[in-house]
Amino acid sequence: MRKNFKSVAIVATLLIAAAGVVLFEACNKKNEAVNNMYNHNIVSNSTNTDMDNYLIDLRERMKSATKDGENISIAEAEWNLTALENFGFCNASMRSLNMIVDTFYTKIKVDNNSISLYDLNIAYENNKKQIVDRFNSLNGDDKNIYFIQCFIDNGFKNDSVNVKTVTQMRDGGLMPDQTRFGTTDYWYDFDGQGKCDIYAGQCIGSDATIQMNSKVITNMPIYLCPNGRVYFTDIEYHQLCSLDYYCNDSPYPPYSLYVNIEPYYNCLTPNELNWYLDKMFEIIHNEEDNLNKYMVSFHMFQAGYTGPIRKNAEFWLMDICFGTMHCTNDLGDI
Repeated sequence: MRKNFKSVAIVATLLIAAAGVVLFEACNKKNEAVNNMYNHNIVSNSTNTDMDNYLIDLRERMKSATKDGENISIAEAEWNLTALENFGFCNASMRSLNMIVDTFYTKIKVDNNSISLYDLNIAYENNKKQIVDRFNSLNGDDKNIYFIQCFIDNGFKNDSVNVKTVTQMRDGGLMPDQTRFGTTDYWYDFDGQGKCDIYAGQCIGSDATIQMNSKVITNMPIYLCPNGRVYFTDIEYHQLCSLDYYCNDSPYPPYSLYVNIEPYYNCLTPNELNWYLDKMFEIIHNEEDNLNKYMVSFHMFQAGYTGPIRKNAEFWLMDICFGTMHCTNDLGDI
């Protein structure tokens, strides 16, 4: 069956540059890394009082700030706003498979490429109202705000910049059990073609890419603190591309993560999918070690490439958020 490519073509060199990914030889499976990612909780043994104290002090300085008072850079304002909102509103100990993602907007004044703590406080309060109103609109008895990320647009006009705030919230419910691919998990690779082999025609609308995305999320560790809440700071996003990781021992060499360079659908077996699942956590674990951070969120999707060397290649592309984990006994602002 001839494949009809629906994804947007991506130039591989641009992907590599944008992702900042170093080519990684991942042929030798690190069982320790894989085992550490399955069926366990990660507990922070530190209360990180230095970070708590910094953010509590920052909040007080913002409340008492005057219009002509202390200024910080736009980059500092973005970091501080994100850290302060995660500290004040979030509990990252609880997560669901389908998080509720919302985006809120506000503006903040800029003076000579800097932002005053007075105006940062106004932005914080504007964000707080929108976030709390959305949180209160959820109906679940066991709900929480998992994660917040603020982005400040450097391209400003009329002495103000846009602040985009992305939140992930959970409206109760438990994460599904951590599972691997089972005996009936024969999936076509892309384009929602459903199951294959003797199960062909079933589950149209899903595929190996969608199933793998769900498996990775349900197998993410749960972050816990001995007492209090978990929150994240030092957020950064990485884009990991199948074309950047090589292994001739993979089910479809020479790539560690799945790539289809032929214009036809492949039927991936349970064993092949579990090989890629293990390899994916191995690669993620190495990224965490290199960054000295933890995976906060994950999304994998189908991407396409058309070029003179590889024609009509389809592959897995992952957007992964990493952050530094903290524990706090502070009750927060919600």
